[in-house]
Amino acid sequence: MRFRGTRKHFYRLWVILFLAFALVAGVANVMSYRLASDRYGSDVREELLNIAELSAFPLNPEEIDEIKSQADMNSPAYQRQTRLLAEALRRTSNIRYVYVLRTNSKGAVEFVLDPTTPGDHDGDGVDDKSYPGDEYFEASPVAKQVLRTGVAAAEPKLTSDRWGTYLSAYVPLITKGGRVVGALGVDRDAAVIKGHFDELARSSQRGFGFGLIIAIVCATIGARYFSGRSAAVARAHHQSRRGLRVLIMELVLAAVSVTVLFVGYDAFSKLRDARVRIAEGSSRLDSAIKLCRDIEVIALQEKLSPNDLETLMGRARYANLGWLESLVVGAKSDPEHWQRYLREAVSKTQQSIAQAQNFVRSEEREVDNLSNIVETCSLIAVLIGVFGLVLLRAGLNRHQAWLSAEEDSVRLQSAYSSLVDHLPVGVFVLKEGKLAFTNDTWDKQCLRDPSENEMSAFERAIHPEDRDRVVEKFRTACYLMVPFEVTYRLIQVGGRIAEIECRATVVRNAEGEPEHLLGFTIDATERITAQREVEQKQIELEEKNDLLELALLDAQSSFEAMVYALAKAVEAKDPYTAGHSERVMKYAVAIGGSMALPSDQLKVLETACLIHDIGKIGIPDNVLMKPGKLTDEEFKIIQTHPEVGAKMVERIPAFQSCLPIIRGHHEKLDGTGYPDGLHGEEIDLLTRITTVADIFDAMTSSRAYREAIDPDTVLENLRSIARKGQIDGEVVEVLADIISKEGILFSAENTKKAA
Repeated sequence: MRFRGTRKHFYRLWVILFLAFALVAGVANVMSYRLASDRYGSDVREELLNIAELSAFPLNPEEIDEIKSQADMNSPAYQRQTRLLAEALRRTSNIRYVYVLRTNSKGAVEFVLDPTTPGDHDGDGVDDKSYPGDEYFEASPVAKQVLRTGVAAAEPKLTSDRWGTYLSAYVPLITKGGRVVGALGVDRDAAVIKGHFDELARSSQRGFGFGLIIAIVCATIGARYFSGRSAAVARAHHQSRRGLRVLIMELVLAAVSVTVLFVGYDAFSKLRDARVRIAEGSSRLDSAIKLCRDIEVIALQEKLSPNDLETLMGRARYANLGWLESLVVGAKSDPEHWQRYLREAVSKTQQSIAQAQNFVRSEEREVDNLSNIVETCSLIAVLIGVFGLVLLRAGLNRHQAWLSAEEDSVRLQSAYSSLVDHLPVGVFVLKEGKLAFTNDTWDKQCLRDPSENEMSAFERAIHPEDRDRVVEKFRTACYLMVPFEVTYRLIQVGGRIAEIECRATVVRNAEGEPEHLLGFTIDATERITAQREVEQKQIELEEKNDLLELALLDAQSSFEAMVYALAKAVEAKDPYTAGHSERVMKYAVAIGGSMALPSDQLKVLETACLIHDIGKIGIPDNVLMKPGKLTDEEFKIIQTHPEVGAKMVERIPAFQSCLPIIRGHHEKLDGTGYPDGLHGEEIDLLTRITTVADIFDAMTSSRAYREAIDPDTVLENLRSIARKGQIDGEVVEVLADIISKEGILFSAENTKKAA
């Protein structure tokens, strides 16, 4: 009789499992999105600061200080500094505005330099250019702080002004005397920032959708498994409700554990960074306090000692304190008022002390908050551990109940076996890869001794030519729990061969779950022998024809399929390089054709370029797809892919001609490449062609960490690299000629659309 309520039990379990898996997927998705968003925001701010520093490097603060109003726009200083700023803007990507700000005599922030051409270029009704002396009413507190303290900083969030909404960063412009005369600012459009965050959100949504699909599949599988087990245990021990409660607690515990893991890891990472910042701030504070005390001691003296001035000058230069150096020079040049200069130095040092103390206190408050979070997560982890022990005990009890139910099943199986023990056909039960039961007829067919193991007797009795095939058939069917049919030969008394037909079907329990295979064997020697003699010759002829056709087809397609499969395997690791290998192959073959290489070498180029990055299969995903700058250790891991790729295919004869290209496509003519540091003629022509094609496609294709570069710019970069003696200049010029005549062969975007 079917157990009542099984279907209801199944649906109830399915809902619980789905909600639990969906909760885990949701928590993991939210925390992953938060970590990715924080990392991206930090990377963008760091990038903007680097861009601002690079843009400020060629500027002359002394000349900028000479620009006072619009009347100075025709001065050589204004023209020269504006030109340098415009060149810096041209070299950057995704930067809307670059400009210089300063604080005027009234304490307001105003513009000094803006390379933007006059006019309303974006149609918003506002002149895009700012002129010297124009007040910047929307100046943020961060910009004012940089002008006041002379310390570079980036905006913590998007800011808006009359020109739009941006994320900005500022670096101070400091004269040789240590005076802050302005701050260079860079603006990145909010649309660029929000676009990436939107992409992160879409990826998170796709991940959550995929998680829901996995939750549905896992809930279905788990509900079928647990509902059947729960029903069996209920019939034996009437404990289904208790088992269900334990199951619910286990799933809730898993969800809480994932949440605590993500929250604790995030808090611990931030706590570690905050402690590092506290150590740095404390070091700056101690240095400032010591410097202040030393200056105060000198200022209290009745007479200024030249040694004291030299000591202060040395410390100013060592600590890169331009303002202190300027004050020391003033004290030295004005001996009558030297104490005034030192008192001003004490005042500035005390300001630095106050700023450092505020910074340390702020970070200490952050450490306290994060410590509380970590302690809370630790407490929750302890509670989870204790609760887990309770669940473990409950699980052991359930397992014991299941074992009892399993023993009942074995007893029923024995009763069933006794009914079929003397049937005129062989009968066997196959369970867990073993023969759990055989009747007398089956034992006689296999000439089994009562003391001999059933499976051993069966394998011994099978004809040697059929043994492996039949044993594998039995094991596969038992593993997959599927019905099967098979014929085989048994060796009988006197060497006689018996032809046996075997059929087996799946026996299921009341809940529809497969329990074992029930098989029957019939001696069909006479019929099979006659049939085999008639069909043998026809079978042999058909098999030979089939083998011949398969061999011809395999010979034509296997090699090409292998090459493209290897290329696709590499692209599957990193979606941003999709189509890269095929594009490199197209460029390399085009270069080789222009250089009149023979067809066999062009074929080697085609094959080798498709699999030149096969070694990247062995690179971890977090290194290969990292959007930011690689560390030295991560870059060393990347550098192993040519050697790994060569080792992967070195024992395949068809790829022997490709090995130099796979291993050497990152070698340089001056010996600075990797992995072998080859020089000059040690690098063959095909490898040189592949290297140029690889660099060109990589730079003209978009990556996670940058946009594609203009082909003309890439060609100039290649020529520059060739002039340094690292790549073949002749190959570069051949490629340039191809691009000038035909244009870029195809873009990464077109490749994605085609795919």
